Amino acid sequence: MKTKLMKNRYRDVTSIGHYGTGDVEFTLASELDFEPVKAFIQMAYNKVGG
Repeated sequence: MKTKLMKNRYRDVTSIGHYGTGDVEFTLASELDFEPVKAFIQMAYNKVGG
């Protein structure tokens, strides 16, 4: 059920022009939403900063 909820909390921003933020935008409504997207944030950081 958590996966279904998180599906509504991200969107593809490839063609919108979010400079420097990558191709995905996550919306976090609470601290509990952070854990499921933490791995994606780490991958993005390592790709850009690593």
